[in-house]
Amino acid sequence: MTNLQKGILSTAAGGLCWGFSGMISQHLMTSQNMNPLLLSTFRMLGAGILLLIFLQFKKKEKLWEIWKDPSSSKRLIQFALFGLTFNSITFLATIQYTNAGTATIMQYLSAIIILVSTALYYRKMPKRNEITALVLAVIGVYLIATGGNPGELAVSPLGLVIGLISAAALALYNVLPVKILDKYGSLVITCWGMLIGGIVLAVFYQPWNHLPEITSSFIANTLIVIVLGTVLPYALYLKGIALIGPVKASMIIAVEPISATAFAAMILGTNFSAADLLGFVCILSSIFFLAERKKRRKRKREKFKEEGIYSYED
Repeated sequence: MTNLQKGILSTAAGGLCWGFSGMISQHLMTSQNMNPLLLSTFRMLGAGILLLIFLQFKKKEKLWEIWKDPSSSKRLIQFALFGLTFNSITFLATIQYTNAGTATIMQYLSAIIILVSTALYYRKMPKRNEITALVLAVIGVYLIATGGNPGELAVSPLGLVIGLISAAALALYNVLPVKILDKYGSLVITCWGMLIGGIVLAVFYQPWNHLPEITSSFIANTLIVIVLGTVLPYALYLKGIALIGPVKASMIIAVEPISATAFAAMILGTNFSAADLLGFVCILSSIFFLAERKKRRKRKREKFKEEGIYSYED
């Protein structure tokens, strides 16, 4: 098997795991009296502890090095609280008020939020592909929100608002750790982010005061969210990026919302209208337009580099 095939399989497997975990999260909150704060606490603490144990054996020096640099540790804490924790809570809340498929697809609007924010910050008009992506994203949100019927809301207004906030939180999740990712590695940053967020949630929310009935089903589903929905897919996705690059991986990971929608429909019986599905397609298509733009920029950078030119107008 070639590296390309391994990378595609690894990335797709990670997306399937994330999609399945979204469906399990929906089941926990609708049938087993979990709520986003409680599930986020268990998910983040559990994943953080497992990653800490793994990294203690594999990357012990890197694991603790970040705390020796005040600037890096400050950015790590910002990422943990305003990126990772904020995103986890709002994503799960979106699932609670809508469903796993809708919540997952709304997350993909984060790329559009980053695009618009960057354009406004640098006062630079988006390129043609980026404008197309923006239009598709707006159409997608409109179809999901209205079901294709103007003047009516097909989803919970609160769910729609939290879904948009969740996308903004994911944008922060992607932007905040940029300066420390290359230096310390994604697994180290994620490990500490999960632990910090989980500890803060545990201290302020006190999950032991909000526990539902502890059953074997509750324990099994929670473990699935922690292991199959957090630790394993993240490792698979990182492996995929290493083998095929971030642009290809970002397109293949689109299997996540598709699988979340399919699992929710087949296992939980969640109903999706034709307008919902068309909205999903529009939002996913917007990501492909942005990914194609990234591919062209990468090719241009490589071409200029080969010619000895290290600065160009894009």
